[in-house]
Amino acid sequence: MILPVISIWLVAKVFLCFAIFLYIVFAFVIVRQVSIMLATLELGFETRLGFCPGCICFLLSLFLFWRF
Repeated sequence: MILPVISIWLVAKVFLCFAIFLYIVFAFVIVRQVSIMLATLELGFETRLGFCPGCICFLLSLFLFWRF
């Protein structure tokens, strides 16, 4: 029977891995949108936004997925 092999922790880990992967995709989209916005608009403070918080979020999500 396959039921004893599948534990609740395995299901939870698969679900969390999928959720983290979706968050990585979301963070990548945010980084891409910010880079397009900075290339389009000239506001005067683009250099301060060069390494945006979205990049930090993306890198942290990659680290979390790698460690999980």
